[in-house]
Amino acid sequence: MAERRLVIATGNAGKLGEYRSLLAGVGWKLMAVDPDVAEVGSTYAENATLKAEAARAALELPAVGDDSGVEVDVLKGYPGVHSARIGPTQKERTQVLLDRLASHPRPWLARFTCTIALAAPGRPTSFFEGECRGEIIPEWRGATEPGRSGRCSRRARSSNCLFEYSPLPIGERVRERGVIRPLRGR
Repeated sequence: MAERRLVIATGNAGKLGEYRSLLAGVGWKLMAVDPDVAEVGSTYAENATLKAEAARAALELPAVGDDSGVEVDVLKGYPGVHSARIGPTQKERTQVLLDRLASHPRPWLARFTCTIALAAPGRPTSFFEGECRGEIIPEWRGATEPGRSGRCSRRARSSNCLFEYSPLPIGERVRERGVIRPLRGR
């Protein structure tokens, strides 16, 4: 039987590690390709597609790309699809968000959402979406593990656990809950 290979459209070693952890034991060899595409889409699906299809074209193998962001209810979904681009660093992005929230009463309810696009040669691109609802907590938490930046804390509504101290990073939790499980069966 031929080896099953899947390209992860990322230049981020941490994200590749998350995918390796999530897809461990399914029999796929994972490899990364930095798609080097601008995230110019107006939706998570459009940005995920840009990445996945660029990675598929680069190696002519099935590829996944993802896009994610936080959508704050009181800010009508801001920053949403622009979450990674409202500031040059995580600390600056956090400050922009907290500045916008400062005039609004708490709790600051929000959802973290992730969309994955699966682009396979000769097939239409498929999409998988997941979300985790919670609350923005205005306390800066420093990095607790190598390779993870400090950030404004987010508490999951279902567990009342701060994501930074849960067993999985927030992106990995969302990808696992609503997105990766369907991919495992492919």
